[in-house]
This record gives sequence, structure tokens and C-alpha cells, in this order.
Amino acid sequence: MDSEAFERDLRQALKDSLSRLSKGAADDSLRNAKSVLGEERFSDELAALYRVFDGQTSDPGVFDGAWFLSLDEMIERWRFRVEGGRPRWLPVDVLSQPYGWVREDYERPGWVWFAIGDEESASLFVDFEPGPRGTVGQIVEFDDKAHELLVVAKSLSEYVGLLARDEADSSIGPFSQNERAEADDQAELEALSSEVRTLSIAAEAALDLRCLARCERLKSVAIHCATPIDLAPLASCRGLVSLVLDAEVRNASVLAELPELGSLDLSGSGLA
Repeated sequence: MDSEAFERDLRQALKDSLSRLSKGAADDSLRNAKSVLGEERFSDELAALYRVFDGQTSDPGVFDGAWFLSLDEMIERWRFRVEGGRPRWLPVDVLSQPYGWVREDYERPGWVWFAIGDEESASLFVDFEPGPRGTVGQIVEFDDKAHELLVVAKSLSEYVGLLARDEADSSIGPFSQNERAEADDQAELEALSSEVRTLSIAAEAALDLRCLARCERLKSVAIHCATPIDLAPLASCRGLVSLVLDAEVRNASVLAELPELGSLDLSGSGLA
């Protein structure tokens, strides 16, 4: 990496927040961080970040409202999650944007958080354990309210450069706006995009779920239906993780064939 360019971009990106930033961490502290996190997680880019500024001292958060953790705070948070044996499971309907770039099950040891958001802002981490389509070292925003893991840059250097040019306002793309959907009748169900991943169904009339066979990415489904519903077509939804049933159902045995199904709410189905 180009350390001089990185520092120049970082100072430009945070130029309006200099009075709230701590001076850079000492070399001994940086070596300790690498010893604790491991060389594979404390990258040269993270070291460069903390060599220039060691977190912030007062509100508001400098990374678009997110609080810039000091090196000690960053290590403490990582230790709490990893060494403390406290994996944080993510909401079952959380989505990686773009699809397949970020793992969606639980917070991983390879997620090194450097900025923590509040109710109005997203948190940021460097991802050293990306999904099958992602890049090691990519920068991810986690929006807890929207349940989204949004990749905003392929590296910390790229992210800081985007900030310096005031361009860090979206995913590096592409991602689909059709991944969350609702359907109130059979026509809307038939019109669903094949890219849908979380689906909420609320219908009065009978429904035929066979059209969901083409939705290979389907992850989370909630069904509220006034008439009995046949679950047999769900056998094709092999990646289904979460299912809520508020309807009388037939062929419920198919649920045992879904290998990823870990969250099942049958309270409205008469099967609970």
C-alpha cells in the first residue's frame, strides 16, 4: 500500500473532525494489536489508520456518524466477541449487499470493527472472512435497523479515498432492490423476482407456492393466509433459513427436508 497517499486521503476525509481525533498510536501499541488480533486480521491498512489517528474523543462520530474506536477499544470489542466465546448471531433476515459478498449467519472473528454506529448511523468493520463472492479486507457497513451488510469498498485504502472525494455514499454494487418483497395474492406471488430473498405473504384467498421454485436465493419467509396452504413446494427452497407460519398447513413434513432451516415459528399454524 502507499502509506503517504493513505495518510493524505485520511486527513482530507476527516479534515472537519481533527479537533475530535486522538493522535496516532505508538509503535508498541500497534505491535501489541498485531499480536492480539494476529497478522491476518491486523493488516497494514489498519496499522496505517491507527498510526495517524487513534480513535476519537468527543461526539459526533467522524465516520458518517459512527464513533471511531480507539485501538484499545477495537481490541477490547474483538476480544469480547472472540475470546469471550460470545458469538453474535445476526437477524435471520439480514442480507449481504451485494449478494454473496458478506457471510450472513453470525459475527465472525475476521470482522474487525473500527467504527460503531448509533440509532442514526451504521457501524463499520474490515472483513477478513468474506462470503464466496467477496474480497478479503473489504469494508462493510452494518445497518442494524435495515438488517443489511453493505459492502462500501474493497479495501480500507479504497474506502478512505472515497471519503476524501466525498463519494462513500453507496454500495460498490451491484445489488438488487427486489431482494425484499411482499405478496398479497397469487398474482403478486407469480410476479416476484427470482432474486427475492426475504418474503412476506399475507393473503385471504388460496395460494399456490409452486412459483417459489425459481427463487433459489430465498432465505426468509413469513406466511399469513386465511385458507389452508400446501407447503410441499417449499422442498425446492433448499437455502431457507427462517419460516413463520400463520395458516393451516398441509404437507408439513417437507420442513424436515430443508437443511438450513433453523428458525421455525409454527404458532399460527395449529402445529405448535
